Formats: sequence, C-alpha cells, structure tokens
Amino acid sequence: HAQVAEALIELSGERVMEYAGRIGEHFEIAQQHDKAAHWYGQAGKQAQETYAPETAIKYYRKAIALNPEQTPHLLEIYSGLGEMLIVQARYEDALATFTTMRGAAEQQNDQRNLARAWCGTASAQAALGDHHGTLASAMFAEQAAREVDAAEELALALWMQGRSSFRLGDVDSTLSLGEQMLAYTTDHDLPRLQARSLNLLGAIHNMLGHYEQAEEYFGRGLGLCIMLNDHRQMMDLSNNLGVIAEAKGEYDLALRRYQEALDIARRIGNRDGELVFLSNLGAARLGLG
Repeated sequence: HAQVAEALIELSGERVMEYAGRIGEHFEIAQQHDKAAHWYGQAGKQAQETYAPETAIKYYRKAIALNPEQTPHLLEIYSGLGEMLIVQARYEDALATFTTMRGAAEQQNDQRNLARAWCGTASAQAALGDHHGTLASAMFAEQAAREVDAAEELALALWMQGRSSFRLGDVDSTLSLGEQMLAYTTDHDLPRLQARSLNLLGAIHNMLGHYEQAEEYFGRGLGLCIMLNDHRQMMDLSNNLGVIAEAKGEYDLALRRYQEALDIARRIGNRDGELVFLSNLGAARLGLG
C-alpha cells in the first residue's frame, strides 16, 4: 500500500491534492501513520478550500486520530477543523477543538497559532451568544498576535473585537475598531480581512441609520470578495445589502439579496449562514405581504 501511495503521488503531478485522501488511506493501511496524517491533513485543507465542510471534518479528524502528539501541522489541522465545525453549526464541538488547540499552542510556545486559537474560540463563543466571552478571547488573541507581529491574526483579532462590541451595542468601540482594522488591512495588503473591516463598518453605519454609507461599505466589500472569489464573504455581504434594502422598505431588492446569500450558503454547505438567511428571507416576504 505504501508503494501505491508513492505511485499516486508521482503520477498525480499538479493534481496530487485531489487524491490526498486516497493517498492517506494507503499510508494508513501501510502503518505509516506520520505520512497518513500529513495527507489526511492535506485532504482536509483541499475539502475546506473547495467548500466541502463535512468531508473536511472527516479528514481533519482522521489526521488528528492517528497520532495526536506527533501529527504534522497539528495546530493548522485543529484550526481548520474548528472553522469547519462552526460552518456546520456545531458550535460546542468547535469550542472544544479551539480549546485543545490553545493548549497545544501554549505547549509549543507558538504565539501565532495561539492567537488563531483564541480567534477561533471567540468565533465559537459569538455563535453561542456569549459576546462578553467573545470580546475577552479576542483581546487575548490580539495580545498573542502583537507579541510576534502576526499581521493576519492581529487583523482577525480586531475584527472579532469589533463584532462583539457591535453585538453588545458599543457603537463608539465598534466604529473605532472598524476604522483601525480598515487602515491596518489596507497598509498590510490583506484584502480578505479588508473586506471584513468594510463589512463591520457597514454594519455599524446601518445601526446608526446611515444607510447610504453602509451601502457603500458593503458594496466595496462585495466587490473585493468577487475579485477574490471568496464565496463565504460574498454570502455575508449580499445578506447585509439585503438588510439595507429592507431598512429602506425596498422589500423586492431585499428578497433578491437574501436569496443570493441563501443560495451561496447552500452551495458551499454553510449551515450556520443558512439559518440566518432563511430567517431574513421570511422577514422580507412578510414585508411584501
């Protein structure tokens, strides 16, 4: 079986990632657990990037189960698993995964992944409605990220703080964090996170009743996500443009925007988003009588 795995690697060439799961299976049967864990991790990443969350979870769990202490890239695997569990609306499982990841990162003194684990913890807490806990976790993430000047993780921590402040109704903090994050992500050329900052600023301006400004921020963010082919954020921003349309009484437009978001959620297997968009779609239908 090891020879079959090696042959698959050699023959697959640039398409080797498409066969990562099968390669991992052959190495596992051959009792070469380190190599099996590596390829299962790669299969999980491939599934995550192609919006197949259930498949990603399966392979990430296989990678961890083989040898949790020695699995290559263990912290990245925990991160991917936690993110996919949130997408599948399995919030308690995600929280447990990120808690385990934090312990592993602390043991390895890996501040970058510790920051990412705290961000994941914050994301799971937010989904569970624990916004005070979210804010505290995001602050821990910021502290860890600043220690090693981890730009992406720092931007993510600022976004999590801004989102939790928004949920807690702290307008001034949300606005400040959104503007700080937009400047930071622009300076550090982080377009995916720049789109998140635009989304956050749109949300706070919508809360303030500044609908034109909110629509401008959401539109800029959506344009970035279309360019990046980032379906996850395209989904969220389409929904938020629907919120603006609904606030202005434009229920036909709101209905179209919510339906766009729902279609993307179903296409990429995002059950977490599907819950929200179905609710918003129902509200738009009520608006139309």
